[in-house]
Amino acid sequence: MTTNATRPQSPAVRPRRSALLHPLALTGIAYTVSWTAGLSIGAPSPGMHDSGSSIVAQLRGHSGMMDLQFVLTEGLPAIGLVLICLGLARGAAGTRGARTLGAAGLAAALVSAVQCVLGLLLVSASAPGTVQALWQTTVRLDGAKMLALAVVGAVTAASASFPRFLRLLGGGLAVSLIASALAYGLLLPSLAWLAYPGGLLLLAFVTAAGIVLARARVGRSVS
Repeated sequence: MTTNATRPQSPAVRPRRSALLHPLALTGIAYTVSWTAGLSIGAPSPGMHDSGSSIVAQLRGHSGMMDLQFVLTEGLPAIGLVLICLGLARGAAGTRGARTLGAAGLAAALVSAVQCVLGLLLVSASAPGTVQALWQTTVRLDGAKMLALAVVGAVTAASASFPRFLRLLGGGLAVSLIASALAYGLLLPSLAWLAYPGGLLLLAFVTAAGIVLARARVGRSVS
């Protein structure tokens, strides 16, 4: 008679799988899911210099979609940025840039939360002048948030505490977001396309950072 014995899992496999279920890994993944869902809604996207009356007309009948988009792309991601950036700062503890990384991440999260609030106010406003002011403020704040996230990427790239691939992502993120931050901060619509590569790199960076931090935590608990 023969028996089929189940081969025990390798100790290296179990931590890797459990790391993906760690809160930090799930936070990084949820960040990308939230952003992707928000962008897929298909809500109106006024131009940087559109008049207040034009913006009001574009948003008419889409208030629910706009509210949901601001929550998914600014509100919920703000929470994710706090957790991931504080995790990165802790991972870089003992290095010169750790505090800078944490402060820049918290600044980006704060700006994102403010954008969410302003966006919800924008959707409920009806006066063209108010709507235009809120919209342009939200766009300019995007530039400020991009600069803060560029600092996060640059400090990560310069830290030997993280894997090479995450440092490369951080470096690419810093370069791309500095360029797009100028476009949004100065309301330059001809350069707004620069936000697309920066956005993709940001999603990849935050997701990867969450998984890297989770693996480090799980690895320490197992050893």
